Amino acid sequence: MNKKISFSALLALITIMLASMLTSCAGESITYPGISRDGVTYSFDNDKFEATAIGYYVNDGVVIKEIVLPAEVEAGRDLFKVVAVADRAFVDGPVVSVEFGGNMRTIGNEAFKNCKDIKTIRIQGNTLPTLPENAFEPEVYENATLFIPSSVNIENTPWKKFTSISQY
Repeated sequence: MNKKISFSALLALITIMLASMLTSCAGESITYPGISRDGVTYSFDNDKFEATAIGYYVNDGVVIKEIVLPAEVEAGRDLFKVVAVADRAFVDGPVVSVEFGGNMRTIGNEAFKNCKDIKTIRIQGNTLPTLPENAFEPEVYENATLFIPSSVNIENTPWKKFTSISQY
């Protein structure tokens, strides 16, 4: 039996499908392809206006060595707080320095795995981000200098593992 569907029925079906797809995406984290700032690619949570650093943005084969994660990043017409570094975001990179903006709350597992050349880490803001023990390589804890504001208490935190700590 050969049944034909009318144009209006097809249009109604397409409208229902689109509405379903759009509502199913509400509240999800969205990665905007190509949205990068200063060599870092971000994913965005549109409901909370928060961003997560998810990795490098390679331009003409060049990968940045100095990572600056600002307090906020712009995407489209919106401003998002940069609150996290994803698990394994900067694995195997040529990183020599990292700066975390004042809104940073979490650094992911193995975020800087195999980044043994990091020499400086600077934290902005009045609170230290959550730091898993495996975020950095052991050499980084031994050889890098951690710069933190003088108002920040580092005692009883994983950040205390750094052998060189300078408060400013």
